[in-house]
This record gives sequence, C-alpha cells and structure tokens, in this order.
Amino acid sequence: MVGNTISGEGLQLIKTATSGTDNLVFRGNTFYKENIYGNCLYISEGASITIEGNTFDGNYSTGIYTYKACPNLQIVSNEVRSRYANPSTGININVYSGSSDNAFINNNKIYRDYPSTTTTHYGIRIMGNGVISSNEVRGFGTGIHANASGGDMLINKNTLVKNKIGVEGAGTTYTKVKNTIISCSPEVGGEGITGSVGIKRTAGDVISRYNCIYGNTYAYSLEAGVLDKTGDIYQNAQFVSVEANDYRLNWNSPCYLTGTPPGTNIGWWQGGVFEAAALVRIVPRVKESPPSFKIWFGERVYQKEMVARGEAFVVSAKPDIKVELSIEEPYTLTESVEVYSIVLDPETPQAQSLTLTPQN
Repeated sequence: MVGNTISGEGLQLIKTATSGTDNLVFRGNTFYKENIYGNCLYISEGASITIEGNTFDGNYSTGIYTYKACPNLQIVSNEVRSRYANPSTGININVYSGSSDNAFINNNKIYRDYPSTTTTHYGIRIMGNGVISSNEVRGFGTGIHANASGGDMLINKNTLVKNKIGVEGAGTTYTKVKNTIISCSPEVGGEGITGSVGIKRTAGDVISRYNCIYGNTYAYSLEAGVLDKTGDIYQNAQFVSVEANDYRLNWNSPCYLTGTPPGTNIGWWQGGVFEAAALVRIVPRVKESPPSFKIWFGERVYQKEMVARGEAFVVSAKPDIKVELSIEEPYTLTESVEVYSIVLDPETPQAQSLTLTPQN
C-alpha cells in the first residue's frame, strides 16, 4: 500500500483463515484519524510487516496499533502526531498475546501537541524484543514502555523529551538503554514534572549505559534499582531550541562523542546534523620556525589535547579572543601579525579563517 490518504475511521487489517497479513508494506501514506478513539492503522497480527515513511496525523487514540504478535516488524521513518489533549499512544505493539520478536523501530518522530502527565499514555509501547533506535519521542506520560520478552530489547540513540517517564523496563528479559537523551524538562534550568523519572524499572533487568539524563525529579526509579549506569551523564544536553522543539545539539553539547563505542554521539541526530565543537590552529603565512601559542576564549585557554580526545571545549557564545605567540631563539617573530591567521573548525565544511590585525 503506497501513497494513499486515509481519513475518518482509519484503516483496520484483520487476519482471517482465508486472508493473511504477512509481508505487508505501508509506504508513503497519510493517515488522518478524525474520530475519537480508534486507531489510524490497526493490524490484528502478521509477520514481516513494513511501515515506512508514513504520516499519522491527528490520532485521538493510537497511531500504529498491533493486537497480537508481529515478528520481524519494521517501523521506520514515520511521523506520528497527536493533535489533541486526549488519551493517546504513538505506537502500540502487541499488547495482548505473544511476543513480537526482532522488532525494528527506527528514525521515527512521535509527539503530542499537548504533553501528557498520565503514564499510561505511551510514545512507544511494545511487548517483545529487538531494537528501538534513533527516534524522537516527545510529550507522553511514558516515552518508551518496553515489556522485553523472548530476548533483549535495545533502546539506543533516542531523544526522549517532555515525557514524565523516559524509559520504563517492565519485561522478563533485559532492557538495555544506551546513547539516549532523557529529559522531562529539557529547557535550561528545568526541574521537570513532579515525580518524573528518567529510567524506571518495574520488572526484568534494566541496564543504563552512556545516557544523558537530566531535568527529571529522579534520574532512576526508586521502586527498584537500574543496573550499571556506566558512562551516564547528568548535564544539560544543550539543544538548539527547546522552545521551537529543535532537538539538534549545539556545538558545546556534552553529548558529542561521549557515547559508546568511543566516538559515538548521544541522542537522535536527525540525519546527522550537528554543529561541531570549534577546533583551532594557528597557520603562519610565511616560512619561519613554528611559533608556540596560547588562545584565550574569554577566561578559558584553548585545550588542544582535550579536543583531540573528543571532549567538548565549552566557551560562551561570543567570547573575546586573545592570542599569545612566542618563539624560541635564534628565531624571532615577525613584527607583522597579518602573516598569521586563526582557522576555526579546520578541515571541516565549517572552516573559517580569521586574519590577525594589530587592532585586535
């Protein structure tokens, strides 16, 4: 099913003795649910179903709903939007029986226009195992509810914001959360909804590694422990604009290259758009012995070794820049500073060359 517009009652697919629902493909469709309750897309059960590149707009209840087990289900690059302040769930997978094995939920944007504090309003709710990666989930009572069964559930590189609970692990196997940003209140200085939790464990085992968790009442649930916590950080992720719901990261984000494996970014990067931390070098324009130098950004001295390790060098938005140059004998510095330039972000598309002048 490709390139259709479905409005009104939504679309229901029921598996019967004479009609199957396996190997279905939904691509490039627009589903608009106008009536209260019901679902934009309802599938009773089926195997190897692909739901890709669709828009689920205005749903009152659920954008994508499967009733029973759907092994090898792929939900990729969809937009799921709830326009109304009513109970609603973005993606609801296999609630009543069986285990949806090897699910793949990737690169979806799932959000509510009116954020909910009711924890049974889910962005993604699934019973089964597989991978939930690179999604933005915003404004639900619970961002991701993973009832892991039949195998492990990996939740990797997501951005979960303005949800009362970021991730809830409630299964019988492992729920593994890594490289994910979780913040109930992502704005600068936000304190979060009272009782908000970054990662909550109610059953099974939940492992947290290399996540950015902040702006919540509790980073982890008090009901039971969350395991590991290796590499987790608790700093503001420095989004471009929380007010405009722009969850790309600014260049000074602590999530840059701090994930796992080494060199991985934390969070959903929306096509890899990232304003990288500034790298700096001095380039002499004439032949002479290379000078040593210090570069001051406001009151901070540039730390070349820190940047080489992939750590963010954080400065104010428009700092005063001062350069101190020196050279060992028998060489001397030229009296004309114009022969030097500062290169910002060298060898990147953002590279800029700044010429020094006696006035600055």
